[in-house]
Amino acid sequence: MCAVSRQTACTQCGERCGLCQCRRAEANALGRGRWTSLPDAWWQLPPEFPTKEVVFDDEGAEYNTPYAQPVRMWRIEYSSKLKVTQAAIRDNFWAEHRGYADPFYFFDEREGVLYDNVRFAKDGYTRDHTKLWRQTRNIQLIRRPI
Repeated sequence: MCAVSRQTACTQCGERCGLCQCRRAEANALGRGRWTSLPDAWWQLPPEFPTKEVVFDDEGAEYNTPYAQPVRMWRIEYSSKLKVTQAAIRDNFWAEHRGYADPFYFFDEREGVLYDNVRFAKDGYTRDHTKLWRQTRNIQLIRRPI
């Protein structure tokens, strides 16, 4: 494990740091790397710690969270800047990961952090292309710690 990035070695190039070119290429699929258009809105939602609540017969309660790290979510919106080919790149990336089934790496340029185990949220990819000149995509990503 890399002491700087806390990532394991890359299986493709053997680089110890998680910010190697192989992982960065996949991570940039949702950033500026493969896509040439910047999103209209891009924000990280507040981190959440899902909590399980168990209430006992004597009205006592126990609260547990299954994760040591918070669940992180991002929302990315492309309102009107996308061309047809740029929208197709996003659609193909979503299809390659079978919707929200397969995880991928996501590089958050604002924080400079590479996140693993990121997926599209359920119903977190919407597209509207009723007009050829107005290709819109709304993306919601979620990262649950392993």
